Amino acid sequence: MTRENYDPAIVFIVLNLRMGGQVTAINALITLLKQKGVEATLLLPIGVTSADKTALDAYITLPFWVRLKETWHLLRNIRLKMQRPDSVLHLVLPSPAFSWLVWLVDFPQERILIQYEGAVTRWDQAHRQAFWDDPGMLAPRMIINHHSWSLAGRWLAASHLAIGSHAATALKSLGYDKVSTATNLTLFAPEDHAPQLELPVDFDNETITLVGYIGHCFAVKGVDDLLAAFARAANQTSHLRLLLALSGDGNATRIRKAIQHCHMGDKVAILGLVPTQRLLERLDVLVLPYRAAMTTTLFPSLLLEADSVGCPVITTAIPEWREILAPDAPHLTVLPPRDVLALARALMQATRRNGQNHGSFLQLPSQEERLEHMRSLYRQLSGIAVMT
Repeated sequence: MTRENYDPAIVFIVLNLRMGGQVTAINALITLLKQKGVEATLLLPIGVTSADKTALDAYITLPFWVRLKETWHLLRNIRLKMQRPDSVLHLVLPSPAFSWLVWLVDFPQERILIQYEGAVTRWDQAHRQAFWDDPGMLAPRMIINHHSWSLAGRWLAASHLAIGSHAATALKSLGYDKVSTATNLTLFAPEDHAPQLELPVDFDNETITLVGYIGHCFAVKGVDDLLAAFARAANQTSHLRLLLALSGDGNATRIRKAIQHCHMGDKVAILGLVPTQRLLERLDVLVLPYRAAMTTTLFPSLLLEADSVGCPVITTAIPEWREILAPDAPHLTVLPPRDVLALARALMQATRRNGQNHGSFLQLPSQEERLEHMRSLYRQLSGIAVMT
């Protein structure tokens, strides 16, 4: 078919439901596609009623063998879910090390687009450092996510989707061809607008500057650096408060002990999982003090979400997403990873936002351009010749 505005049906599968940020990005893409009249569906394992955080958190607590069985069933029965012969499968895998799973998928590889959440692991300097920081976290990833497993992807007839040019270069270095580049989209779901965010006592008045962190407790996320920097900054200024919205991944006990050790219980609060948009709207600055890109999606959805609501950000110079940051944006501060002193100085300079939207700090095509780029990729995979 050669109709200019014709779109194939898109079926999405996110293999690693633990990566909530990637599920959020895919849900945004699905919503925007549907607004354009595109048939788009997210397939979930049996027993997962929806893609909201509560349902996903309940699913990932199930025994590993149960989740493995459900994943196998999902991959082997995809063809039964397809209602149209031009359907395209958009499969999101943790990294190229899991590309071998595509050989198990009962679907024509020529109409599969494989997107990767992150990169493979190697025994290089960065991974050695991360291993010594948190061996319990990185040791299993050095085995199951090692780059040697990615060799199976070289012979796939499927296409590969890299999030950013850095990831595209990495895929090509693994010997992959048919590599396309794109950027995640951002759209807060309607249910994220509804819940009210209750802040702790003394964290909700006009004299307080609210600093926030959202994410896992892994050392590679830099949360330990944030606590050390905040302790320094809080000793110099009285108006700072820190909110930690921690997921269930990582050692939260270590974080609680650090807060007690520094006697910061009145200035630091742990919220757990909260409505992301509500928190970003209340924060004066979001801090993402990553030491490296490991365990983080490319690009981090939090950067896109904070940008969409105009929340200032303090983050670190991570090569994987440096290309999307506007270096001259006044409401963006980029620091060297692990530099506690520089982070403390940045925190002391943080001021109240007063609800202002400071504009974009990202160098990205418009949301409409990104969406149309994805539609063109799907059309090519489905065999539709797009008229120009």
